[in-house]
Amino acid sequence: MGPSSLPPYHGRQLVVTAKLPSESAAELSFQSAPAAPSPIGAMLRQLAPRYRERQILQYVCKGLSNKDIAKQVGLRVGTVKAYMHRVFKKMRVRDRLEAIQAWKKLHG
Repeated sequence: MGPSSLPPYHGRQLVVTAKLPSESAAELSFQSAPAAPSPIGAMLRQLAPRYRERQILQYVCKGLSNKDIAKQVGLRVGTVKAYMHRVFKKMRVRDRLEAIQAWKKLHG
């Protein structure tokens, strides 16, 4: 069985240390390897709203329009719309009302 046919072994690595000829056999030991980043954790970090997205979503929850939000945060209306589109995609919602409901469900 070649090395490529072995299943991946996460969390520990096998270290083989050969002893000098005067000693009897090879020594096997396990050492902790650095934990591989969790693919689920990476996905959640990617889906979590960033600072500006959260900021804009909080203004949306207060009932502000895209134009009013743009004035508050110093952005153009088109930029606010782009942030909202990303928020909708990350939250898997279709509109402002669903975004507000989802945000309030998560954050009270």
